[in-house]
Amino acid sequence: MSSFDDELRACIAELLRAPAPVPDGEPLLFFKQWLAERNLGLVPIEDAATFAWPGQWLAKVGATDGDHAVVMFGSPSGPWLDPGGAYGKGG
Repeated sequence: MSSFDDELRACIAELLRAPAPVPDGEPLLFFKQWLAERNLGLVPIEDAATFAWPGQWLAKVGATDGDHAVVMFGSPSGPWLDPGGAYGKGG
Protein backbone atom coordinates (compact mmCIF):
# COMPACT_ATOMS: atom_id res chain seq x y z
CA MET A 1 0.00 0.00 0.00
CA SER A 2 1.09 3.57 -0.63
CA SER A 3 1.51 6.09 2.15
CA PHE A 4 -1.83 7.64 1.11
CA ASP A 5 -3.49 4.24 1.53
CA ASP A 6 -1.97 3.77 5.00
CA GLU A 7 -2.99 7.31 5.97
CA LEU A 8 -6.52 6.74 4.66
CA ARG A 9 -6.86 3.64 6.82
CA ALA A 10 -5.54 5.50 9.89
CA CYS A 11 -7.89 8.43 9.30
CA ILE A 12 -10.93 6.19 8.85
CA ALA A 13 -10.04 4.40 12.08
CA GLU A 14 -9.81 7.78 13.86
CA LEU A 15 -13.19 8.93 12.52
CA LEU A 16 -14.90 5.68 13.48
CA ARG A 17 -13.04 5.28 16.78
CA ALA A 18 -12.48 1.65 15.80
CA PRO A 19 -9.88 -0.31 13.83
CA ALA A 20 -10.25 -0.19 10.05
CA PRO A 21 -9.51 -3.39 8.14
CA VAL A 22 -6.57 -3.87 5.81
CA PRO A 23 -8.02 -3.29 2.33
CA ASP A 24 -8.53 -6.23 0.04
CA GLY A 25 -7.76 -4.66 -3.32
CA GLU A 26 -7.63 -0.98 -4.29
CA PRO A 27 -7.95 0.88 -0.94
CA LEU A 28 -10.16 3.81 -1.97
CA LEU A 29 -12.68 1.54 -3.67
CA PHE A 30 -12.48 -0.95 -0.80
CA PHE A 31 -13.22 1.70 1.82
CA LYS A 32 -16.05 3.23 -0.21
CA GLN A 33 -17.73 -0.18 -0.26
CA TRP A 34 -16.82 -1.04 3.34
CA LEU A 35 -18.23 2.26 4.58
CA ALA A 36 -21.38 1.89 2.46
CA GLU A 37 -22.10 -1.39 4.28
CA ARG A 38 -22.19 0.72 7.46
CA ASN A 39 -24.46 3.42 5.98
CA LEU A 40 -21.49 5.79 5.67
CA GLY A 41 -19.68 7.12 2.65
CA LEU A 42 -16.95 9.14 1.02
CA VAL A 43 -18.20 12.02 -1.11
CA PRO A 44 -16.36 14.76 -2.99
CA ILE A 45 -16.63 18.37 -1.83
CA GLU A 46 -16.75 20.79 -4.77
CA ASP A 47 -14.88 23.62 -3.04
CA ALA A 48 -13.13 22.14 -0.02
CA ALA A 49 -11.38 25.44 0.79
CA THR A 50 -14.77 26.98 1.69
CA PHE A 51 -16.28 23.84 3.24
CA ALA A 52 -17.55 24.59 6.76
CA TRP A 53 -18.34 21.61 8.95
CA PRO A 54 -17.87 21.93 12.72
CA GLY A 55 -17.15 18.23 13.17
CA GLN A 56 -14.50 15.89 11.84
CA TRP A 57 -14.21 15.11 8.13
CA LEU A 58 -11.71 13.38 5.87
CA ALA A 59 -9.68 15.37 3.35
CA LYS A 60 -7.42 14.31 0.51
CA VAL A 61 -4.62 16.87 0.61
CA GLY A 62 -2.09 17.44 -2.15
CA ALA A 63 1.48 18.23 -1.05
CA THR A 64 4.84 18.41 -2.77
CA ASP A 65 5.40 14.70 -2.16
CA GLY A 66 1.94 13.53 -3.34
CA ASP A 67 -1.53 13.05 -1.88
CA HIS A 68 -2.21 12.56 1.81
CA ALA A 69 -5.25 11.67 3.91
CA VAL A 70 -5.98 14.07 6.77
CA VAL A 71 -8.78 14.25 9.34
CA MET A 72 -9.97 17.86 9.46
CA PHE A 73 -11.97 19.48 12.25
CA GLY A 74 -13.79 22.70 13.00
CA SER A 75 -15.05 25.73 11.15
CA PRO A 76 -12.83 27.00 9.70
CA SER A 77 -11.26 23.59 9.36
CA GLY A 78 -7.78 22.67 10.47
CA PRO A 79 -5.95 19.35 10.77
CA TRP A 80 -7.06 17.02 13.56
CA LEU A 81 -4.96 14.02 12.48
CA ASP A 82 -2.26 14.40 9.84
CA PRO A 83 -0.44 11.04 9.80
CA GLY A 84 1.71 11.94 6.78
CA GLY A 85 2.56 15.48 7.86
CA ALA A 86 0.88 16.99 4.79
CA TYR A 87 0.61 20.46 6.28
CA GLY A 88 4.33 20.51 7.06
CA LYS A 89 5.00 19.52 3.44
CA GLY A 90 3.09 22.41 1.87
CA GLY A 91 -0.36 20.79 1.71
